[in-house]
Amino acid sequence: MEKIVLNTKQKVRIFIFSDTHVGNSACDIKALKQFIFDVANYCKDENETVILLGLGDYIDCITPDDKRFNFKEVAKEINLNDVARMQMKEFYAIVEPAVEKVDYAIFLLGNHEEKLINQKFFNVYDYLCEDLSDGKIIKGGYESLIRLKLSRGTACVNYDIFATHGAGAGGWREGAAINYIYDVSRFYDCDTYLCGHLHRLVKKTSSFLYINSNNEIAERRRHFGIAGSFLLRNVEKVRSYMEGRRGEPSLLGYLVLSLNLSEKLMSDLREIYF
Repeated sequence: MEKIVLNTKQKVRIFIFSDTHVGNSACDIKALKQFIFDVANYCKDENETVILLGLGDYIDCITPDDKRFNFKEVAKEINLNDVARMQMKEFYAIVEPAVEKVDYAIFLLGNHEEKLINQKFFNVYDYLCEDLSDGKIIKGGYESLIRLKLSRGTACVNYDIFATHGAGAGGWREGAAINYIYDVSRFYDCDTYLCGHLHRLVKKTSSFLYINSNNEIAERRRHFGIAGSFLLRNVEKVRSYMEGRRGEPSLLGYLVLSLNLSEKLMSDLREIYF
């Protein structure tokens, strides 16, 4: 678990993505590059902080000695003698324009990176965050509690986010993914809960009543999101591990969380599809 505390301006825009799986022949590189272009060219105003939040599995990270290895799933331009390093170099070359442009870039660790780190001497996560980005990327580990301290004049409000790469969720119907992140929220007191891993693009907003500092009944909004993916499920003439799983075709895209501290704190979580 990592703790991240960031000072922000009155407005915050967070671009949230996950499971790009660069190096896999089913990765939609064109859609990924369009996402990065949109982030790098987002026109923020002077009172806004922009954050890029990645939730892991940036590269496929499956080496030839891994039992999951499938030659047909490996993009042809990847050098099989140094799979993880070559894939991560390609991934960072794609996302670098956005990393350079935003105020903060926070990247969590995915299970594909973690498995390679645990079995090999090469730490591909450190290679991304410390070497390739030269320290511009904040390391979020596998799970993070992120506090944003929004300020407007003398006013300051805390906004808390729980972010994790995630794990498997039982069932293949629509409710399985959102139920997973609902269950996670039982153990963390936050305003927004985010995960990846499930290759679903889902968001849900719920309201809760509480008594505020003026002893009034007030409403608190909480957001729950699964951050989508950029890995296609069905690719012609490729029997991928994603195709072997049941479920609907991939809905590629990402999430955007918008915050605005005006008279009170306003928040909105949206899905962006390709």
